[in-house]
Amino acid sequence: MDFRYEFLGWPDDGPTIDISHERFAYAGKFILPGTGKAIVRSSQPGSHPIKGAVAFNDDRGVQNAARIRYITVSESTRGRRLGPKLALFVQDQIIGQPYSLVRIAVNNPIAYEAMYRAGFYYTGETRQLNEVVLSTDALLSPSKYKTGLQTFDKADLPDRQVRLIDRGMDRGPPEKIQYAFNKVDNQTYTGQRIK
Repeated sequence: MDFRYEFLGWPDDGPTIDISHERFAYAGKFILPGTGKAIVRSSQPGSHPIKGAVAFNDDRGVQNAARIRYITVSESTRGRRLGPKLALFVQDQIIGQPYSLVRIAVNNPIAYEAMYRAGFYYTGETRQLNEVVLSTDALLSPSKYKTGLQTFDKADLPDRQVRLIDRGMDRGPPEKIQYAFNKVDNQTYTGQRIK
């Protein structure tokens, strides 16, 4: 399947995305203005076009930082690493203008692992509701990766997530995906794996 990445606008532009709550987690958050947004869509005829979305704005706690507020991928494309690719796309679009780094708080091991693949690493900071803070300016450290994984309470997690924690503790951090984006038009890009 061929995908196109689109940068829809900055927080001040107030772009909105109307996506199905049946296909996407956090769908209602993308209708609201006040965050910048980007999407990944299928270019395949006959399929539902939007496959993933990300919303971001200023991180009020860190100067010159953006914070990814929500990232979601449709059920039908899970496992294709669209979440990390979308996070990489947003980094590519906003770092250097006006942000110098991007942060995200995740609340489960699947999101934690996915964002490590996009170059977000554990800062040592946790937030309410058992959220672990990752940042593009944090250093990659196997011990810190494992410390971050251990913050998730296995007793409250489904078996799949417990297995992911166990694998991560044995293996260490996953490799960052190497991905490049090529401009098609003013707001649309294709993605290509490097390596």
